Amino acid sequence: MALKLYSNSLKPYEGGLSKYVHASLLVIGRLLGKRKLKVYEWDENHIAIPVTINVELPPRGNYSGIDIKKKEPILIVFDINCYPRKAPKAFSDRLDFPKDALSHLYVAKDDRPAPLCLIRGSIDEWFAEKEIGDYVLQIQSWFSDAASGALVEDGNQFDPIRLEGYRGTSIYKYKEIADVVNSNQSIMEGQNFALALFLETEKETDNSFPSFKMMKVIPNADEFKKAVELLKQVSDSKNGLVDKNLQFGLIVWNKELKPTSDYFVNLPRNFNELIEFGKKTNIDFLSGLFFYFSPHSLKLIDNIPVLAGIKRSKKIIGYNSDIEFVNFYITVKDADLKDGTIVNNVPVSFQMHNEPLSVEKAKEISNYDNQLGNVLIFGAGALGSKVIMNFARGGHTDITIVDGDKLSPHNLVRHALLSGQIGKSKSVAVKAAISELYRHDTLPNLVSRNIDGEEMFIGENRKSIAQFNWLFDFTASKRLQNFLARETISEPINICKGSLMNEGKLGVLLVEGKNRNPRVDDLQILLYDLYKREKFVSEYLQTEFEKSKDEKSLVSVGVGCNSETTILADEIVSLHAAAFCNVIKKEAHRSTFSDNGFIYLTSITTEHGFKVESHSFQVSSLIVMKCGDWEIRFKSNIPEILKSEMGKALPHETGGVFIGIINKKTKCIYVTDVLLAPLDSEANEVCFFRGVEGLPEEIDKIKKMSGQTFGYIGEWHSHPFGPMGLSNVDMRTVKKFLNEFRQLQNPIPVFITIVTPYGLHPFVIE
Repeated sequence: MALKLYSNSLKPYEGGLSKYVHASLLVIGRLLGKRKLKVYEWDENHIAIPVTINVELPPRGNYSGIDIKKKEPILIVFDINCYPRKAPKAFSDRLDFPKDALSHLYVAKDDRPAPLCLIRGSIDEWFAEKEIGDYVLQIQSWFSDAASGALVEDGNQFDPIRLEGYRGTSIYKYKEIADVVNSNQSIMEGQNFALALFLETEKETDNSFPSFKMMKVIPNADEFKKAVELLKQVSDSKNGLVDKNLQFGLIVWNKELKPTSDYFVNLPRNFNELIEFGKKTNIDFLSGLFFYFSPHSLKLIDNIPVLAGIKRSKKIIGYNSDIEFVNFYITVKDADLKDGTIVNNVPVSFQMHNEPLSVEKAKEISNYDNQLGNVLIFGAGALGSKVIMNFARGGHTDITIVDGDKLSPHNLVRHALLSGQIGKSKSVAVKAAISELYRHDTLPNLVSRNIDGEEMFIGENRKSIAQFNWLFDFTASKRLQNFLARETISEPINICKGSLMNEGKLGVLLVEGKNRNPRVDDLQILLYDLYKREKFVSEYLQTEFEKSKDEKSLVSVGVGCNSETTILADEIVSLHAAAFCNVIKKEAHRSTFSDNGFIYLTSITTEHGFKVESHSFQVSSLIVMKCGDWEIRFKSNIPEILKSEMGKALPHETGGVFIGIINKKTKCIYVTDVLLAPLDSEANEVCFFRGVEGLPEEIDKIKKMSGQTFGYIGEWHSHPFGPMGLSNVDMRTVKKFLNEFRQLQNPIPVFITIVTPYGLHPFVIE
């Protein structure tokens, strides 16, 4: 018996063909043994080529008795304007083709056959590397797989309906809706529908289709009453929910929840077809819609989302339940309603589904296992906001954000937030952005504090520090850095500071050592101390000094991106922030530097092309000593150098001077280097007189190379046979220095250290 073919309804094509289409038709003809192929008109931009392909059928019969024949008539449809940039489409030419029993068929449109889904992914991308002969072989393979039941390659799961020609998107959490269906949570007893509140995220226009985002399910009568109260408020105020594009929608399902394996490739396009679709799937749309359009009137805008749940025999591929949802929206205007019933054959459209972003999904996509724990972040400005949002987009939301500043218009040039947050607290606004990102998740450990950094260490806030695993400072505040240097934090917490230097060309990430040794302030100074071996550090310090020759206890610790006078492009800040995030995540357990401190640098140059480099340094614990109100912080190798020099000079005393920085704000003296006894020094077993030969020149050289950052800070000499304190001669020297130092424009204390076989004995006299 002759097959009934769809191509019999098509008209012959009488137009011209491009050389590409013509060449491909010749290849198809040779491949299938046809001298001349018929060409039909599909529409004004497409032609259809009917051919018959040979199918290799299973020797023991087709899977589930599916009617796939040895010779299958097909249609290959070419876009005459876009071929070969766009791949052809393939259709079965049989009117009796078993489309409702097969997966990997797209939903049909305009009463045409259902298109074959030949590959996973983009067929156009696949075809960009293939020839038309490969395409025909792929069609033959599709039919062979259909006959053998091999179209589904995802194990014991159900392949969902393939959509083509959908209009817009429905965004909802699949599990939440599937749970409603599986537990039959109907809004009315004995029925098969529930309500949900949707936000219309995109309006229907001539160039776009509506999209909806589900906000919440309304599963019971109490929630329904609250919804009705909201509607009353809306009806009383034109500035209510309507202006916010909110709309109630329906979730419907078949009451018996009997599984079906049928595919519905001819989805409804109007209301009458929707009711027929309901009969095929055993879903009662009419009862739900009657309730919807009852006197309570849940209709707020014209497009009404309707999610239809179909029970399948297996779990849906990619989901954790066996309910497949077909997502419709019905366009109903007031004139289409009478007494709670739709009286006109209104349009019905179907939509694709997108799962809303969840924290767990973000972690999965980012390949991030969130080992940082609970983090406290100071600074939600340009750098801080980008780091925070990078954490959040990776699924890390255990964050307390501290920033007392507000977002100004000029901040938008470099900030992670957009114009809708202008005038709001940065910490509150960043938290709101993360909460919106994960609207469907509860984020109990996402906290914002609209306060200055120091306030987190006052009163009750001080106690809360114990809950954090990491503390990050992304401010450019010297005040906060000094505060952290003075503050005693007894809790075992990792402290890290990120900042930008050298007009944003240098990104600096400092991670404190175990038990806060070295501290961030130590690491900042030891970073500068790299001037001796890293040319770029020396050049930076010299440039900074030339730019600003005012008095200061420390050079600048970072670029304040909050200023509208700061010239710095957003992409530079973003690059540094991305590098910092990557390092922080990988070093959550301090695998590289263990108990040591860590300095990580990103260097970006754009003068002669674009270049990014990174450097990292481990820093051992400092030797820390107290002297009254002062704290002496020796670079780790300094004590050994001093003891070695004492041993070399035996039985005589020896000495020299210290190089470093004095921070009078924090009462800290940082000793970074030692200069040995000048050649004109005099010494015996009980006395040492330091000379000056070559010493001023050496100190000037250090000051020049370090941009005046480092210089003379004090004296040292040895007492190999005691005493462990200052001798009478030492005291006379101290008084002399004290008188001289008090005359300086920027006075410094007298700092002297006695080196003995029993250790170092520092003294600070003001």
